[in-house]
Order: sequence, then structure tokens, then C-alpha cells
Amino acid sequence: MRKILTVLIIVCALFEISNSQQRRYGYVDYHLDTISVNNVTGIINNYGSLEQWPGIRWKDEDILGMVFDQGLWVIGKYNEEVRIAFSQWRSSYSPGPVINEKAALLVNAEDSSRYKVYKLGKNGINKDYDKDNWPSDLGAPVNAYGYPKLYNDQMLWTVYNSVNDTVYANHWMNRNSIMKPVPLEIHQIAHARNTQETNPVLDDVLFFEWEVINKGSVSLDSAFIGFWTDIDSFNYSDTVDRSDSGAKIKSIKTTNYRDK
Repeated sequence: MRKILTVLIIVCALFEISNSQQRRYGYVDYHLDTISVNNVTGIINNYGSLEQWPGIRWKDEDILGMVFDQGLWVIGKYNEEVRIAFSQWRSSYSPGPVINEKAALLVNAEDSSRYKVYKLGKNGINKDYDKDNWPSDLGAPVNAYGYPKLYNDQMLWTVYNSVNDTVYANHWMNRNSIMKPVPLEIHQIAHARNTQETNPVLDDVLFFEWEVINKGSVSLDSAFIGFWTDIDSFNYSDTVDRSDSGAKIKSIKTTNYRDK
């Protein structure tokens, strides 16, 4: 049974301060790209996580990031068996869609170059290849005329799945092989605006959206979805957490920033 769930997460630069590659961790067809249209820069890969160090950083800082890594978590019962899709310092996801309840890399390896991070933007910052080869057949968004749909001033789009047994078997959290894949396909968008300081709040925000699709033959019962993030605020040892339960807001600050 096909079920779709759309999730929106907003990463804001509410901090008090008192290039595409294929590599990493032995992953197959690892690919990343950068969103950097405003004050927040994010380096995002096609495995559902960040390029650790700096991950998400403030402006063009090249030393330490604000978010070291992050990832979507989904857990539920599939055929009465608990299954989980997750990312925590290493991802259980695999690039590409789900094809007949199998990971795309295991079915159509010849298309692996398409299972990348695609980038669009205003004012001539489009990547020609990405615009001309927009993977609408893989679920990339299009407008009413069938052309690539741009979210805000710059966006990254990618698709990945949680049904690759090899990736699960090699995950550091699954040493006893107790975690099993679940046939989910996830479409991820990261997007941001640059208001030229007419709206400073939006200039400090990076948006994330996920569309979670159950590509299995049965429902994912009793499902829960969560978002894990490792926020370090420049240096993890200087990070101070704060929360407002009434407003449902959590923020952090750093106590030792080099310039402030």
C-alpha cells in the first residue's frame, strides 16, 4: 500500500555569537552539493545526511560548523516486524528510488550517476546539467508547465531509499544485525531565500522538506517519524543548550567564538 507523508523542518541560524564530489566512508556513488544563497551554508549529500565538517555553517566560515550532521528517522511495523530507517553519523539510506521493493543501486546500477544531488537557483546559478537533466521521472518537482520547480532562491533535491541490505549491514549501529531495512523512498529538498536584508530572519534560515513514500506491499503500521541532529555551534565543547517548552523552541549558543 502506497502512503505518502510530507515533512518540513526549518533550520534557523538562531545562534548567539557572545562543490560536488563522489567519495566518503566507502559509500558507492556518494555525491554532495552546497546550498549557500544566504547567511547559512549547507553541504548536503545523497545519503540523507550532511558532509560532516562543517555540515551546516554560518556564512563562509571555513573552520567549524553549526550542525555537524543530521538525518531523518522513521520507525514502524512492517509485516508485524519493527523496521527502522535512520541516519546518525552514518546513514542507513542508499541513493536513488525504490524499484520493486529493492534499492535502485542494486537494480539499475547503470543509472547510478542520476542518483545525485541536483541544484537549481535564480540569477544564473543553475547548474546546466541539473536543469537540462532534471529527474522528474524520479520524483523531482516540476511546475504546471513541466519545467523544474524552484523553491525560493536556491534549492537542492535528491532521492534516496532505506532498503539496501548492504548499507544496513555495514552501519556502526547495527553490529548485531538486529535492524532491518524498510521499503521507504524519500524525496528531499533543501531550499533558502536571499532577501538582500529586507527580511533578515529569512536570510538566516535553511529549509528542509521530505516526502516519505512507502513503496512496500503492506502498510507501515504504528509509524513514528523524527529528526536527529548533531548541533555543535562551532565547537561542541562550547555549546550551551536552551529550550522553551511553551513555545516549543530549542536553541543553542556558543560561549567561545573566535571573533566575538
